[in-house]
Amino acid sequence: MDNELKAKYRSKSKDSFKTKKNLFIFHLAINSKEEFSIDDFEKFEITDGLVKKYTSEYWQQFEDYQINGISIKVIEGKIKDLETMNSGLLKTCENKYVEQFNSKFSELEFIELLNIEKCHYCKITKSEIEKLGENLKLNKKSFRGWTLEIDRLNSNFEYSPKNCVMACYWCNNAKTDEFTESEFLQIGETINKIWKNRLK
Repeated sequence: MDNELKAKYRSKSKDSFKTKKNLFIFHLAINSKEEFSIDDFEKFEITDGLVKKYTSEYWQQFEDYQINGISIKVIEGKIKDLETMNSGLLKTCENKYVEQFNSKFSELEFIELLNIEKCHYCKITKSEIEKLGENLKLNKKSFRGWTLEIDRLNSNFEYSPKNCVMACYWCNNAKTDEFTESEFLQIGETINKIWKNRLK
């Protein structure tokens, strides 16, 4: 793995840690837990139910809305306090997580993912993107787009072979955190028709 690839791999490991850390701290806050250990963090697993509370309740409701009998305003304060008081411990958790990321998502699996040349959603290929560019059929105002990008099927879960696909810039940008895989596959079918028309 060359240096550029290693940097990308390390960056994804840190993003993956951040996802787990955010859900872990939220889990502690809504359960009124003020202390934790490295072992607690390592054993913690993100669940669909917790993600639902975090995304559909914590980030969408008003500050007086209660989760587990605690208002969102209070939960927000608890999260800030937990992160401030445990910054050193969380840094240790991050270092260990990044160091052991290979056991969750091996370098080989990462390389195999990056070698995929077709968007998971709209099915456009890297060569077709290049052809569109050569024929002046692209309108993006960004250096992004010439290569496919890693997209998590569910961005609230960690990076893993099962949760990651390759997506074009347009699909990755439009899907954001809002749409599920099945929902965006439907949107991808329409985008695919547009690409086919432009490629004619």
